[in-house]
Amino acid sequence: MDNSKNNIKNIAYKLFQEHGYKNVSLKDICEAAQISKTTFYYHFDSKEALLEDFIEQPVPTSIDMVNIVLTMDSRWEQLWYLSYVTVAQIMEAGPSIYKQIFQSNIEKNKGTFDFLNFRTANVFVPIIKKGQETGEFRNTTPVETLIQIAWTAYIGMLAQWCISNGSFNLAEHEMKLFQDIYQVNEKYRFTLESFLEKYSL
Repeated sequence: MDNSKNNIKNIAYKLFQEHGYKNVSLKDICEAAQISKTTFYYHFDSKEALLEDFIEQPVPTSIDMVNIVLTMDSRWEQLWYLSYVTVAQIMEAGPSIYKQIFQSNIEKNKGTFDFLNFRTANVFVPIIKKGQETGEFRNTTPVETLIQIAWTAYIGMLAQWCISNGSFNLAEHEMKLFQDIYQVNEKYRFTLESFLEKYSL
């Protein structure tokens, strides 16, 4: 990708995080990036296009990450590791950006929070099925329904996090939410702190 485009995105996201999306103007972005409006419009149609570009960014993955997941004995650990990659990205972006993403979807649904756009759903299916078979997950609701329940509950929690301006640790709350929904067997549970320490995250 063009370095100039990346530079504009990085500076804009930083401004959004520091001042809030609505408090940052196109002029602010251009001045901080030391570019003209013409240059901005060469890369993006509008300020909102920056949000759309952000939403479309794939969750970062790597061979190392895949290898780590494959070596895990616990289905819950696999499920949480894959979930944490996404929630960490959201927390890094901050509530201001996600407030605006919610607002944009309320004004005109862009499908950002549609269940079918949940990119990792298909990855979760075999993990959860195996976890149900081994007794790690005591909730025996059909997997596709169970994932949809978890996704819907998580979107509600994400909205609460945005409304409270990120006043609570989203990762901690998501972990507890998923543990309760999937009814994770107590002997397979762990704390967020021990998880982060184990994988140096």
